[in-house]
Amino acid sequence: MRAPLPPDEAGRLRSLQALEVLDSESEPLFDALTRAAAIATGMPIALLSLVDADRQWFKSNFGLTGTAQTSRDAAFCAHTILGDEVLEVADARVDARFTDNPLVTDGPCIRFYAGAPITLSDGSRIGSVCVIDREPRSLSKQQRSILAELGRAAAMALEQRQHAMDRSRALARQREAETWLAEDRLRLSNLIESMRVGTWEWNIVSGSLLLNSRWAALIGRTIDELEPASIETWQRFCNENDWSQLQRAIESHFQGNAGEVECELRMLHKNGSEIWVRCRGRVMQR
Repeated sequence: MRAPLPPDEAGRLRSLQALEVLDSESEPLFDALTRAAAIATGMPIALLSLVDADRQWFKSNFGLTGTAQTSRDAAFCAHTILGDEVLEVADARVDARFTDNPLVTDGPCIRFYAGAPITLSDGSRIGSVCVIDREPRSLSKQQRSILAELGRAAAMALEQRQHAMDRSRALARQREAETWLAEDRLRLSNLIESMRVGTWEWNIVSGSLLLNSRWAALIGRTIDELEPASIETWQRFCNENDWSQLQRAIESHFQGNAGEVECELRMLHKNGSEIWVRCRGRVMQR
């Protein structure tokens, strides 16, 4: 007998697909869950089954070698996802729901089945952790409790797996963006160097100053001579009156009265002379 569809079938399938787990490779964590289920219940077969639209697919398979999935029509787990409790079938051959089921009448010749629903945090029951035997059996109260806990553990593991994948993709996008930014910065740097323009970046919080080699060359210096550079480095080489002018221009820009900083300054060259430079800048980040 085919199990009826859950009332939330469309949403359930969306939740299942969102996990991006169907047809994935085996993973040690999920294999450990099915081994634990088999050991705790003393059953020869344990599965982590996910119920798709037309099939049940096994994320982990202990003891049912060579079987990756079955038709949903024949799936015991399609019945398990209809409720919140462990579904136990003591002898499938005498249970009206399964007497003519091909998984009972033919291989693997299921007689006993017990499955705990895998319920996601949004309430979607997407599959089960189940145990199977080819002989009639029953579970103790403790074994049913363990199976239910394994179902909950499977749900958490599946969601954590998806969160990890999301984080990995986010990090990959961030690394890609950082690579693009670095490449853009390099292109801009190359362009600026070709224009023989001195550049500066001032961190007003730390006071650190990032200068390019052309800025240093304008005053007859090298970058090595100016490092570690700070705003005081600039002040040391700037005419005192012009430095006050620069400070006023910066303050006006900070207050929103000017679209950018722009002024002409006298800077002290290494040879002792003063040179005129035009300074322009704007806030890049607040």
